[in-house]
Amino acid sequence: MKKRAGIIYIAASFLLCIAAVFLMISYPAAEAEGMGDETDKGQAVAEAGKGSGDTDKNVEAAKALAADTSENIAGDDEINDDITEKAEDSQGRIDEMTQDELLSIRQSYERIVVIDPGHGGDDQGIQASIDADDAEGNTSIAEKLSEKDVAFDISVRVKELLENEGVYVLLTRSKDESADDSSRILAANMLPADLFVSVHASQSDDSSVYGIGGYYNKDLYTPEVTGQEFASVLLNEISDTTGQRVAFLSDDIRKEPIRDLMIPSAVVSVGEMTNMQDLRLLSRDDYRQKCAQGIASGIIRTFMNIESERN
Repeated sequence: MKKRAGIIYIAASFLLCIAAVFLMISYPAAEAEGMGDETDKGQAVAEAGKGSGDTDKNVEAAKALAADTSENIAGDDEINDDITEKAEDSQGRIDEMTQDELLSIRQSYERIVVIDPGHGGDDQGIQASIDADDAEGNTSIAEKLSEKDVAFDISVRVKELLENEGVYVLLTRSKDESADDSSRILAANMLPADLFVSVHASQSDDSSVYGIGGYYNKDLYTPEVTGQEFASVLLNEISDTTGQRVAFLSDDIRKEPIRDLMIPSAVVSVGEMTNMQDLRLLSRDDYRQKCAQGIASGIIRTFMNIESERN
């Protein structure tokens, strides 16, 4: 019965892809500036299972990682050249590929993921500056971080980790450039990719708000996995690898790229850039690597769940 449902889903996906060609023509390129204020998440915010509370273990682990700032600061100017080179060494942008190229990829690989590094080019996303000293007297490099750089760095790390597991990964941008929403979403739908993850950070009017979070499309699901299940797995894996608490999981997708996707998708926030503890973490090479490991682990776990359901 599950195999039959899978066949029906695949057939329906191709029909939907044809419709998407016409729908995306009028799609307004309107990616939100950052993940939005916590006050905008409103009634749509739902706590995300494990890690959604102030778990002492996770809180203490995150504080310890943030406090140790003497060595692992990763200035974006120092890493972006290497990250861009790694991204451009492999596949190009998904929205630059022809339909024949996309079809060839779909026929050649069983597991295909699209990773969307939030923002890019003139769109900086959230910008914030790190204080020189924290309350405990620990010193860090005073620097300015842009959400687009954090998202790109982590996305390329995710790509490398997944490719080592045999997953075919496409980025929506392979360097610091703008990526048109309508064309990249259309390409992801037409491939069709199996999963889509957009990497961002968050901001809040309340600087005491911290932690990771995510968004999903409650109306999008397959016979094997729902958007909420996918987002929950991602956040729980990131929480495990980083020690961060899960601050929110919401189905409010009014400002997010996943609203027009027809495949399981999620937006993940890797930290609050208006919270100094999270901002220090986001500046660190080791924290970014842990975030990437969590995202990659969540994707692999979701693939395993999907394949188990199909069998």
